[in-house]
Amino acid sequence: SVKGVAYAGGNVGVIWRKKNTAAGCILTKANVTINITLILPNWANKAAASDQDQEMWDLYLKFLKRHEQGHINMGLKAARELQAELAQLKPAPSCKELDGKIKVLYDEMVQKGNEAGINYDNRTNHGVTQRPDLLACNWGELKID
Repeated sequence: SVKGVAYAGGNVGVIWRKKNTAAGCILTKANVTINITLILPNWANKAAASDQDQEMWDLYLKFLKRHEQGHINMGLKAARELQAELAQLKPAPSCKELDGKIKVLYDEMVQKGNEAGINYDNRTNHGVTQRPDLLACNWGELKID
């Protein structure tokens, strides 16, 4: 469930193939995928608001998207790191042991990703420190990309 104003997150999955060789069980293929969800608020009757209120809303959404993009970037980084670790995986004495190594790498990636997201939200106060006080803005000077 979504808690707060917006949500960005994803699920990383890994599917692999392996085979027994004289050197042991080797990973022959690994596909790491990530499904990303981004949920942002929508102002249903925005057009009825004043131009300044609409501009404030648009600016707020830009900062909100920027914060949520940070969460997305962390998920993408975790997926890339998992893919790199799988590519370096050495043969295991058995395929059961290889499966166990892959599960450990996956679980570590999930744990590190969750911790990174929590630290990011704590560091940015859930994005509050990444955006200005919108009520105190000098609208002629404040622009972001």
